[in-house]
Amino acid sequence: MLKDSDDISDIELQSIVKGVSINGFWKKDKLLLNALKLGPDHLDKVNSALGRRYSEEVRMTILILLYLEEKLQDSKPKWQLIYKKADKWLESQNINFTSLKDQLNSII
Repeated sequence: MLKDSDDISDIELQSIVKGVSINGFWKKDKLLLNALKLGPDHLDKVNSALGRRYSEEVRMTILILLYLEEKLQDSKPKWQLIYKKADKWLESQNINFTSLKDQLNSII
């Protein structure tokens, strides 16, 4: 039987997986943000932390990847593939997520 926290993690992960595009990015989605207990201010914090204005898709994708790493680490085998796809999509947008992570630690 799953613990309550496992149930919550599975629901959060399902919400994340439902929202990802075939190309590996997420669009701004209020329902997804609510399910993850995040707000539009978190998207703004991405821009502030990076000192640059990014598209909503880029900000949302960065936010989701941070969320996966910070909040759903125990479920990593379940989300690894979509994480890699999203990271490749960010690279196609000339964004190296790995090198930006240190600047983004306090957002989630």
